[in-house]
Amino acid sequence: MTITTHTAATAAKIHGQQLSIDDLLVDHETTFMNIVAALTPGTDFTFNSIRVSVDAAGIPTKQRAALMRSACLQGLAAPILITIAGQQTQAKVASTGTSAKGAYVSVYRRTAYQPGVK
Repeated sequence: MTITTHTAATAAKIHGQQLSIDDLLVDHETTFMNIVAALTPGTDFTFNSIRVSVDAAGIPTKQRAALMRSACLQGLAAPILITIAGQQTQAKVASTGTSAKGAYVSVYRRTAYQPGVK
C-alpha cells in the first residue's frame, strides 16, 4: 500500500491540471476566461451556473478544473472558503451535471478584476 501525504497529493493534482492546460487549445482558454469575466463582480458561481456556456464552447470536461484554477490564478475568481470544526475548506454544492452521480462542485466568487483594465 502506498501512503501519499496531503502535500504530495496536492502537488500531483496541480501537475495533472497543468498537463491539461498544456493540452488546451488557446481558443478554449480564452473562451473560458471570457465566460468567467462576463459574470458580474461579486457573483458567487459554480460549474453548475456556467455549464451551459462551457458546454456550448466545446471545452473538454477533463480540462475544466485546470481552467478554473487558471482563472483563480489570473485573479478573475476566488474560491469561497468556509470553516467547519476549525478547519478551513472550500465551499461545495451538489453538482447538477448529468454524469455527476453524487459529486460536488466548488463555489467561487467573481472578483472585481477586469482583464485588460488597469
